[in-house]
Formats: sequence, C-alpha cells, structure tokens
Amino acid sequence: MTLGCTRAGAFWRVALPMARRGIIVGAILIWTRAFGIFGPLMVFVGAVRFRTEVLPTTVYLEQSVGDIEVALAVAILMLVLAAVALVTVRIVGLRER
Repeated sequence: MTLGCTRAGAFWRVALPMARRGIIVGAILIWTRAFGIFGPLMVFVGAVRFRTEVLPTTVYLEQSVGDIEVALAVAILMLVLAAVALVTVRIVGLRER
C-alpha cells in the first residue's frame, strides 16, 4: 500500500470509518425488518410452537417462557442471516456491473 499503510491498517483507518454510516443504517434496516414482520405473523397466524413457529415467533416464545439465552441466540442468527443476504445481494449486484 502507499504511504506506509498495510492492507489491514487501510481497512481499519480508512475503509471502516468511511463505511460506518452504511453499517449503522444496515443494522437499523435489519432490525426494523425483523421487528416489522412480527406483528402480521402474530395477528394472522399466531404463535403455536412447532406448528406456526418461525424465527421471529421463536424469539417471542422463548422469551415468554424465560429462556433468554435461546431467544438471544435465535435473534443473533436472524441478524447474521439478514446480513449475509445483504452482502450476497451487494456482491451479485457488483458482478452485474
């Protein structure tokens, strides 16, 4: 790299600070999407364990019975899956240019 900065240094000192707003906005969008899908699921389908259970209702059901560790693990899994989906869309979009 130029100016004596390594690739890792350039990432941490230049690229990551420049991408900070995008990362924050992406995290907010992921959270709102996960939160927004919960309401219609509860209204139209309900939350019946092993019958109508999807990830957002699993978080609700596990939290309601007091199993916070499982609820947190499922919530983190949802965030990771959404982030992977966004990165995949970005990569595919860049390849098409």
